[in-house]
Amino acid sequence: MFDYETFTLRNNGYIDKALQAKIKETKVLIAGCGMGSTIAEVMLRSGFVNLVLADADEVAEHNLNRQCFINDDINTPKTTALSKRLKSIYPNANITEFNEFIGPDNAAELISNVDFIIDTIDFIDLPGVTSLYDNASQQSKPVVSAINAGYGAIALYYPHINSCTFRQLFGLPESGSVEGISYAEKYMSIIKHLAKYLNPQIVTEMSKALGFMEDGKPCPASQISPGSYTAGTLATTIVIKHLAGETIAAVPKIIMLDLATTIKESVIDLQQ
Repeated sequence: MFDYETFTLRNNGYIDKALQAKIKETKVLIAGCGMGSTIAEVMLRSGFVNLVLADADEVAEHNLNRQCFINDDINTPKTTALSKRLKSIYPNANITEFNEFIGPDNAAELISNVDFIIDTIDFIDLPGVTSLYDNASQQSKPVVSAINAGYGAIALYYPHINSCTFRQLFGLPESGSVEGISYAEKYMSIIKHLAKYLNPQIVTEMSKALGFMEDGKPCPASQISPGSYTAGTLATTIVIKHLAGETIAAVPKIIMLDLATTIKESVIDLQQ
């Protein structure tokens, strides 16, 4: 069994020893282990070895096109399957499985035991996601929310110190219950604001998914693996740069990567 220094040896040159030590000690909550599975794996391979996995879903066949699971994981709790995969990569990882959805009854305690939160909770669960952000704000714990968007990803960084809050960003009441409020409607207003910057295909597919959510159905959004792995990379990079003390665009600003556009426009001609 190899040690942590050997595991992270090839990070040298991009992550110095002091930053790698911070990464090793940082405890991260992965809230939602579907989309969060790709983030968890990129984080682990970067040296984040203290992870809390929170979700109550089981692995389904339609997850396998973009999440870090295999056929044998089907019908297994996502937290259990993901913990097994992460420990198969680095057996010494300290992985805690919390096989429940996050909500008002457990968010405060969960957040009190971690240093950073990754949010990939399903849009349909507004009370759950709001309790996550309320408690993160009260405890001054930073959050990154990341979703895949076609051949790219969108991320929001909440440092929770002198920053916009989740409730402010989504136009929710400053305090109290959010029962009966449509998260889909609130999120759609954000998508409409971003429409001129997004690939039209992304806007169309997200609008379809949000329409289903308005009817109270689980999110059936079309999603592909390049977007999921881009989200994993983007979220992990934000956390690393946060620990390094570097400047990161925080809410109400949004961070977007569209690889379909990048491969056409962000190019350098080596013959010129």
